[in-house]
Formats: sequence, C-alpha cells, structure tokens
Amino acid sequence: MKRGSLLTSFCAGLMVLAFGFPASIAQEAEADMEAQVEPEAETSTETAADTEPELTSGEIAFNEAADAYESEDYRFARGAFKLACQMENLDGCHMHGLLLYEGLGGEVDMPGARAFFKAGCEQGSARSCFSYGLMSVNGEGGEVDAEAGIAAYDQACEDHYLTACHNLALVLQRDDIVSQNLPKARTLYQKACIGGYTSACANFGLMQARGQGGPELPAEARETFSEACEEENALGCYLYSIALIDEAGGEADMFASQDAREKACELGYEEAC
Repeated sequence: MKRGSLLTSFCAGLMVLAFGFPASIAQEAEADMEAQVEPEAETSTETAADTEPELTSGEIAFNEAADAYESEDYRFARGAFKLACQMENLDGCHMHGLLLYEGLGGEVDMPGARAFFKAGCEQGSARSCFSYGLMSVNGEGGEVDAEAGIAAYDQACEDHYLTACHNLALVLQRDDIVSQNLPKARTLYQKACIGGYTSACANFGLMQARGQGGPELPAEARETFSEACEEENALGCYLYSIALIDEAGGEADMFASQDAREKACELGYEEAC
C-alpha cells in the first residue's frame, strides 16, 4: 500500500463536519440568535460562557491543529497534533501519525508514525488501530509483527471499522504470516460485507463459491457477487459475469454476463476488458 493511501482513507472528508474527524472537532450547532429573553433575565448572573462546556487542553490543541491543517500550515499542525496527543487526545495521536507517515510539515518518519498509531490505538482509536495493524503486518516503520497487527485489526474490527475486518480476513487467509484460519476469515468478510464494505463482499462470495471456511454455496455466492456489482464493485461484477457463464448457482445468462463484464471493465478491472 502506498503511503498516500492512509492519508486518503482517513482525511478524505476534511471539509465535512468541521474537518471530518468523528467525535473530535465537529462544531456545536449555533444557539438561536433570536431567542426570547424573559423580563427577569436581566437580574441573572449566568452568561453564555457559563453554560458552554469547557474544552480540555487536548481539545484546544487539536482544534488549533485542525485549523492549521485546513489552511495547509502543516508544520504547525504537526506540532499541535503531537501536543494534543501528549494531552491524551486520541485523535491528535492519529493525525500526528498520519502527518509523519505522509511527510507533511516535516520529513517522513515511519517509525514515529507507527509509534503514534500505536499510542492512539491503545487509547481506543479504531482508525489508529487499523493504521498500526497495517504497518505492523507489512513491516512499515519496523519489523513485521503479525501478532500485534492482528490484535490491532481485531480491536478496530470490534469497533466496527470494516476495513480492518476485511484486512484481518486477508491475513487469516494466508499461511505465510500466521496460522491460516479460513472459517474466521469467512466470518469477517461476511461481517464487513453486511456492513457495506463491498470489497469484502467479493471475497466473501469467493469463499462461498469455493467452499472455503464453510460449506460450498454456489447460489448464495452468485447472489453475493450480484449485490457487490450493484454497489459498483469491479471485482464483484467480474466474478458475477463468470458465474453467469459457468452456470454456477443458476442458469447461464450470456447477455447478463456480458453486461456485468463490461461494467467491471468500466469500473477499472483490467482483466474484464
């Protein structure tokens, strides 16, 4: 995976919800500026500042870093995210790791990125767990640590981070890193697919079709491929086209197969072209 893919995955929604980081810097809805004032209100000592929740030091640092990031002042953002992390703001740990990974605001620092993703993961950030798992499994920023990577993926998956469920399934399908566990891989693909991660649907369908990790279910596999294709998954469309030709799980349909194959090509699956 290219370094840029991590930043793309986690920072794609910058302008949404005030920087797009869940549970961190989404601005509170503004109070109604035309709210009526009761006559006795003038005797009250309560002010707007008294009723607004106070930000923690970590939140203040994170918000300043987010503003700097949005204005492309990456050097300041890098330092402020680090400060937020040191103040136990888990989003700060994650974002500082991303900037180290991408080399924004300073040099690329893969070992540092891995350490900050680990710190964010330990504080409960599913995104940091995913990134730490990815770097650990691939040996980025340090030695390959399959055990740590699997544990991090598993934690993120438990927190419904579906990409982590999918990646963990990929690892468990292999036999060169850890002991192969096809039944668990199939369950994880199914979970991610049901949650809406369409790449997992294609892989889940393959395991159904081949009888890997469970019974061979060609009709169900064909339906899984069809659903993945409907959700614009290129591999799903390609596999659906093959199932329609081979009469796997149902009657052959050459016209539908051709349509699915053309769609797979349009979506960028070169083998379908």
